[in-house]
Amino acid sequence: EKNLDADICSSTPLYPQNFSPLLMLKAGLVGCGFIGTTFHLPAWEQVNNAKIIAICDQGQSKAYEVASSLNIQAYISLSEMLSNAKLDIVDICTPNSSHFRLIVEALENDCLVIVEKPITTKAEELDRISKIAKLVNKKVMIWKLPQLKKNLNLQLLWNWR
Repeated sequence: EKNLDADICSSTPLYPQNFSPLLMLKAGLVGCGFIGTTFHLPAWEQVNNAKIIAICDQGQSKAYEVASSLNIQAYISLSEMLSNAKLDIVDICTPNSSHFRLIVEALENDCLVIVEKPITTKAEELDRISKIAKLVNKKVMIWKLPQLKKNLNLQLLWNWR
């Protein structure tokens, strides 16, 4: 039986091989609910070389409310956000059942992915995510809430060897 919470990239850092520490990475947050607004957004504010530049949520009023408070762009779907914002990272804070579709879409649009635990609810989806990530040479990072705040900056500052 597979561990659906396994981190498929735990031994490798997040940044690409040609990463410069002076480069500012652009991130988009998917999901403006409690987890996204209470834990993920504050963690991103502490990251020195990456920032949230766009958010999306199915609830249009919630997305626009949060975006206006941060002076960033709001969208109602990940597809719309990926089409309009040049993102390096997608941070997924949505219900577990939506993770698979959103992860695949982000990977297929050349983005690194951060996703709340669990990565998915089905073993076969985990296999597909792993294959797609390897195919497009992108990483998927899985974080539990207590780890997020203290690890986000460290992971984003770690260069590939």
